[in-house]
Amino acid sequence: MKLRVLGCSGGISRGLRTTSLQIDDDILIDSGSGVGDLELEEMCRLRHVFLTHSHMDHFTFLPLLIDTMFPSIDTPLVIHGLADTLQALQDHIFNWTPSRITARRPKACATIAPAVVRPMPGSSIKASTVCGKQPAIS
Repeated sequence: MKLRVLGCSGGISRGLRTTSLQIDDDILIDSGSGVGDLELEEMCRLRHVFLTHSHMDHFTFLPLLIDTMFPSIDTPLVIHGLADTLQALQDHIFNWTPSRITARRPKACATIAPAVVRPMPGSSIKASTVCGKQPAIS
């Protein structure tokens, strides 16, 4: 397993990127501004995004990532997270309101799936809930 830290800051500034970790070539943990440093080919190899919670610094580049990948992928990107996190994204970001995200749907570009143990070739990710004001997984 190869872990690449794309960002681990709660804000942005020169040299700072918000939370995003890449595992191997196909998994992201969170989708903060660090995703913007990936080449298009690297983005298109992604297959799963695990969102720990719905704070903006953890998902802010997800709509841009999907929109950038959209013309180049055949298999939808699977977005994993707690039900509360996924519902917040569905209600406020991926609601097909043109001001929120490009309103085009000729093919599926992302699939939303609940966070559970996800066995994948050579690895697995287990979601564990943590206590706090914001529902989150670790």
